[in-house]
Amino acid sequence: MSEATSRRTRRAPKSYQHPIEVSRIEEIWRRGEITPLELMRIVAWKSALGLAEVTVNDESSIRSATRSAIVAVSFLRDTNVVAQRHSVDWTAWRGAAADAIGSKSAKTGLLGLRGIGYPVATAVLATLLPNVFPVMDRYAISEIFGTTLRDAKSPNWHTADYYTEYCRRLVGSEASEMRAKTSVHERDKVAMNAGMKKALAK
Repeated sequence: MSEATSRRTRRAPKSYQHPIEVSRIEEIWRRGEITPLELMRIVAWKSALGLAEVTVNDESSIRSATRSAIVAVSFLRDTNVVAQRHSVDWTAWRGAAADAIGSKSAKTGLLGLRGIGYPVATAVLATLLPNVFPVMDRYAISEIFGTTLRDAKSPNWHTADYYTEYCRRLVGSEASEMRAKTSVHERDKVAMNAGMKKALAK
């Protein structure tokens, strides 16, 4: 590993690259919607590069889209897909994810907001329900599906079917580093780090 690569892997996250606090997530659930500031914090944590465009959305649109997303996934609030892997209704899971994420072309769900792409939409779901939804990151996609990082950047992966299969593979993984993780969001971070490590080593 080169010295430059080594520095990149050691670099500490910036202050805005930390997930929002659990207490704030509980407040989101009580309120039933995500405020513009909370959404921007989630976006900054996932990808600060996309933050500027998110600011174009008006407050009512953000509250409406996130309210609908929360309603769509609320029945899964007491679910842990890793612990309950043998009894998960994946058809219902897929439907909830698809409804919450929505469609960019139809301007529905989280994708109906400016600046929100599929990875960020999944980050919103993972923030709300880390035991239910993983973040679909290009590095994790390359690791889980065994594809190249270039192919993993393709939007073709950004569908409810692939997202469901991605989650199922994370849940069903028997890799030693995965078995200790009881949250599917913790497992997606393991996959992301593994994919990133491989990319940096090239």
